Amino acid sequence: NVLGSLTNYLLGYWASTALVKKWLRMSEAEFMKAEQVS
Repeated sequence: NVLGSLTNYLLGYWASTALVKKWLRMSEAEFMKAEQVS
């Protein structure tokens, strides 16, 4: 049905954005560490 697929789509979208934000935060922290070293 439409509602189920919409829910699945939103869940997938939310999960991927959460993952991207987490990855961006991690890479940002790594970048700051690298800046401090050099």
